[in-house]
This record gives sequence, structure tokens and C-alpha cells, in this order.
Amino acid sequence: MKTKVAKILFLISFLPWLFVPVNGILGAVFGVGFFFNTCYGWDGFLLGVLGALLGMTLVPILPVCLVYEICYIVRNKVTVVKKVPAKKFYITVGVVCAVVAIAVLLHVFRYEIERVYQKGSAKRMSKVAEEQISFNENDISCDGILGLEEFTTDTIFVDYDKMQVGFLLGTVDEFWRVKLKKTTPDSEELAGLYQDYYVQAKIPLTVQGKVLYSFSLDDESRHRTVALLLITEDGTLYYADEIKEYNTDRDRFTGLHWSRFSVKEGMRLPELLEAN
Repeated sequence: MKTKVAKILFLISFLPWLFVPVNGILGAVFGVGFFFNTCYGWDGFLLGVLGALLGMTLVPILPVCLVYEICYIVRNKVTVVKKVPAKKFYITVGVVCAVVAIAVLLHVFRYEIERVYQKGSAKRMSKVAEEQISFNENDISCDGILGLEEFTTDTIFVDYDKMQVGFLLGTVDEFWRVKLKKTTPDSEELAGLYQDYYVQAKIPLTVQGKVLYSFSLDDESRHRTVALLLITEDGTLYYADEIKEYNTDRDRFTGLHWSRFSVKEGMRLPELLEAN
């Protein structure tokens, strides 16, 4: 009975695949909208096929069907697998199918998931941060950044307890934070900040910190932040280097280059310290 049910499910699993060419034929005959045009014939067929493949992959029907079909064929063709008890084997197949489906859904909704995480992270940090500084007050978000009504402008959070700096950005509606590491005045890390980067902005602090510097790679990329340096009131130094975006691995955008804290002269840190 179990073998019969497995075979029926195997045959049913091919039905979604049949929909792919059918959707292509419908696209060829009735047309498929593509930007500002409607495509018929071969172009309509290809667009119909691609649309069906993409849609049923995102749902995700086709990945689960494919996993089941492979497992069924392996079960019937590979001698070693045949010896595995049917109940144990098909429970494993069900778990694998569920994992594949969840993985696809997590990939499809990764931006929404990340947005929810960012919102929660911003809320938590706003409650514990000793410093909250609006750095781009011309950029007003009426509904609040990430839907947080209390924050309508770009904001920096500084948490001295965990030594973290967070950035709430209205221009791209996101929140990110970076952990700072302790360093010394004669360290290689600090020498790298001095030599390799230009000061993007100088943010004065009021609680335990003295000043927070952000750095860009050069004047042409002043909108992207590659490093941070925090100097506390007692002179202790904390830094973060190679700050990257989660998805693109590019240097982080902050908007500090057009804030009131911007160092427009493009100075390196020793020059700025000498000037002040």
C-alpha cells in the first residue's frame, strides 16, 4: 500500500512540470506582457515558460517535486537504498522536502525577514544607547524610518556598554550596527586608519565618548563608510574597519558626507587633529 501511494505521488509530482509548456503555449497564442510590449509566438512561449518556472519555484512547488522525484528514483534503482525500511525512507524524504521548501521561502522573503530583524534591532538599540544623534535633519521620513515613528531623521546610536555604533538611515530605510574593537595609539589598525582613509565626518559625543570619526576610502566615494574610530573621554580608542553591506559586500552608505558633521576638506585624521 505504501509503495502504491508513493508511486501515485510520484506521478502527481509531474503535473506541475506539464503546466510549464502549457503556459508557454498560452503565452505564444494569447501573448505575454513584457515591459511596454506584448510578445507572441516564440518570444511569448519563452516568456510563458520562464514565468511558470519562476512562479512555481518561488512558491515553491517545482523544487519539492524535483526532490521527491529524485528520491523516488533512487529508492527504486539503488540497491543499498532499497534495503532501508520504507517508513524511515519516506519520513526522511518528507523532511528533506520540507527543508527545501523552507529554504526557498527564506530566500524569497529574505529582504522582508531582514527588514523585520532591522526594525527589532533598531528598537532594542534605541532603548539602551547612551547617545542618539540626528545627523541628517534635512532628510525627513514622515512615517518614521523602518516604520519607527519616533525616528524621522537619520540617527546614530552609541551603546557604550556593548561598544556598538548603530546607524538608522532614512534614505534607504534600514538600520545596521557595527561592533567596535579596542585599540592603542601605536597599533597597526590605527596606523591603517591614519594612512589609508579620509575622514568623512567628525561627530562630537556628549556622554562617555569624546568624538566619533567616520572614514571614506577617497573623495570620490565619500558617501560610503569604510571605517569608524571612537575616542572616549579618558582617551581610550575603539575602531571598526572594513564595514560592508550584508548583501552586496560594498562599503556602507550612511549619508554622513552631507550631514552637518561632514569634513568636506577630505582630510586624513592626522591633518584634522593638527587643524583642531
